[in-house]
Parts: sequence; structure tokens; C-alpha cells
Amino acid sequence: MASKNKGRRIVPCSCTRKKRKLNTPFPSDLIFSILLCLPADIIYGVMQYVSREWYNIVRSPSFVYSHLKKSTHGFLLQVPYNEPISFLAMGKKGDEVELREVEFPCFGDFESSCNGLLVMVHPVWIEQFYVANPVLNQQIALPPCPSIDGIRSCTLVYAASSGVYKVVYGSGTEAEYVLTVGETAWRPLQTSQLTAKLVYLLQYRPLSLGGFLYWASNSDQFVVILNVETETFHQIPLPQGCTNRWSIQMFSMGSSPCLMWQKEEYVWALWLLTDQETGTWAKMPDVNLLGHCLAIQVWHRGLQSRFTPIGWLKESELIVFRISSCDPRIVVYNVRLEKIHCTFPVIPRRNASLFWAPHVNSLVSLRNLYAT
Repeated sequence: MASKNKGRRIVPCSCTRKKRKLNTPFPSDLIFSILLCLPADIIYGVMQYVSREWYNIVRSPSFVYSHLKKSTHGFLLQVPYNEPISFLAMGKKGDEVELREVEFPCFGDFESSCNGLLVMVHPVWIEQFYVANPVLNQQIALPPCPSIDGIRSCTLVYAASSGVYKVVYGSGTEAEYVLTVGETAWRPLQTSQLTAKLVYLLQYRPLSLGGFLYWASNSDQFVVILNVETETFHQIPLPQGCTNRWSIQMFSMGSSPCLMWQKEEYVWALWLLTDQETGTWAKMPDVNLLGHCLAIQVWHRGLQSRFTPIGWLKESELIVFRISSCDPRIVVYNVRLEKIHCTFPVIPRRNASLFWAPHVNSLVSLRNLYAT
């Protein structure tokens, strides 16, 4: 072999090869679709810094809107006053439900949530409200409300047609106001078409859904509805049968308002509002926890306490309750399987009160609200 190669020398190959581009980008629509599957905090904290192209995708209005619609909804929970805020939502593994603290250096108590934005109230100056996005670590102060008589309800709503966010302050004393976020002056709401008893409802926290606010009262047999776009009220009757002393709650079930009426202890009747103009309701199957009353009574420890529904998770398969007692906790019940899915203790336990609101982590920027 050595003799055959003797006198030969190695020379560079004369054939030319096309240089491969290692940094060939993926198609933008593929990157868009992949990023949509990630949580808002990962996108904002990591992914937007991968490249200028990814940054532009994440900051685009179309991506923010698409991610908002795809994100997992849950509930914010807070024990007053000025305590940390927790987020209850479906986890990454199948049917797992997670309860984790919101990492946001905000102060005060939250009043409401809309599209990932919170309304916060100052812990000392109760006439001072803030709008905040915990994911983007943004917070802005709103103009002081002109008439504050204690903390009532302060609800953030998105008016889709005009593309603006509005804050509705309800006092229950005919001193109701609305503020368009980005403007400097609150405007009075006209409540002359409502009776005094129905105006009194406006001090309570309403259901906010699709640009409307809903207040329900079993004593007056009506649901009061505010169209936030037009800033007008109207009322519709409750479903037939909601006449006893038990409580009434309203939640979102998908895109429809759901009325939940406690017909007896541990049993709730459900109706969906299918047409709010005509006041048409559709009856749904009851939620019956009578078979689990012994376990619930153990948490009550024989004391007077409340077992209150908070809302739905996982496309209305799981319903969340809170128990207010010396051992306050969150109970998640699987309606389809008719069993208790999981429970969480409420910390700190010294105070049985608990604020809650539907919430979704989002990339909606407060800077864009003021830019418009």
C-alpha cells in the first residue's frame, strides 16, 4: 500500500459545495403558532428576547389577542387586607389544578379582573384605584373617583366595539360612575330607569362578561344588566322558581352568563341566559353535593360557615367552592364524575374572608391603552 501512495500528495478538493445557512428562520406563522402554546410569563420573560423577529411577533396586537383567547382561565384569590394574591387554574398535567402565588410587587386589594388586567385599590386612600398587569409588571394610577363612601364595587370591563377599557364604580346610592381608561374624568351613570332597590344592588361585585355587567337579586326577582358600550341599564326577570331565601350567584359558563341558585343545602339549580334582550333562560342539570356533605361538615367543624360557589374551570366540568370557617379552604368538585376533585387550604387562616375574581394571565399592555 505504501508503494502505491508513494509520491502522491493531498490537495484541496476543487469541487464547490453550497454553503448551508445555519440560521435559516422558521416561517413566521409557525413561530406564531408555537408561541401561542406557551404561558404569558414565559413569553414575556424569555421568548420575546430570542430575536428581533420573535419580539415583534409577541408585541403585535394580533398575537396578544390570539394568546388571550387561547390562555387558560382561572381565579384570583386574596384574603384581605393587602395580603398576597394567588391564582387558581388548571395545571400543565391533565386534570391537575394548581394554586400558586402571583409574583407581582403590588400593594392593596384587587377589585376585579378583565383580560389579564386588575383593578387595585390603595390600602389607605380608598378613592385611589390602579390598573395593573401582573405578568408585564405594569401599573398605572387612575384619576380619583369623585364620590367614595367606603369600598363598594369597582369593575374593569372591555368594550369591544370601541376597543376601550372602562372602569365602573358602583355605590348602591345613585352615585354610580364610569371612567374610560386613558381619560382623566369620571362620568356619572344614569340609573333613573332602575328602582331604588335595584340601584342598591350596584354596590356588589357583578359578573363581567362580553362587555356587560350582571347583578342578580332573589329578593327583587330581577337581573340588572349594564351595557358598558352604551352605558345603559336594563333589567330582566329571574327564572321561575328562584323565590326562596337561599343565595343567588352569577358566573360565566363558556360565553354565556350562568345563574346558580341554591335551592337547598348542598344543592344548586343552574340556568343559562340564552337571550338577555328577552330574558330567556335555559335550565341546566342541578349540582348536587348531598353525597359529600359529611366530608364538607368535617371542614366546617360544626361551626356556622358558608359553602359558596366561585365559578367554573375546565370548560364547565369542574366547579370551585370556598368554605369560610376556622379551617377555610377551596374545594374543587367534578360535576361529570360527581366527586370532589381536590381541596386547598386558604392562607392565612386567621381571616375567613376571601375575595375572588375570574382571571387569565395575558400580554395586554397598559401602554397601548394610553397610546389610544
